[in-house]
Amino acid sequence: MMSRGFSLIELTVVLALISLATAIVAPNLSNAYRNFQLRTEMDQMLLKLEALGYRAFEEGSRIQIESEREATRTLNPPAGWSVELISPIVVRANGVCEGGELRFYRQSLERKVKLIPPYCTMGHEN
Repeated sequence: MMSRGFSLIELTVVLALISLATAIVAPNLSNAYRNFQLRTEMDQMLLKLEALGYRAFEEGSRIQIESEREATRTLNPPAGWSVELISPIVVRANGVCEGGELRFYRQSLERKVKLIPPYCTMGHEN
């Protein structure tokens, strides 16, 4: 006589294997999501930095960042991120960049950025 379907033992083994695979993969997915979120926040800050020349030109005023407080106010990093100003950032009202250097960091992620005149192109050191 032919049996239809699966035995209870077969179903139990399959469920155990699925549970084991989920237990192994789930923590890695959580870490991958967290890393993706941190990198997205970093990219947002870099975009704000790249836009300083356009912002200065649009507002018709010079942007000068000479302290970490001004850097934080101007770039508005997401919660938990810090900005360390290494050398002042100056962008003239016509959008021309005079350069500067800073570092964004949070937990294990860090990016040191040097702004290269005249367009504030970024030279990444990490």
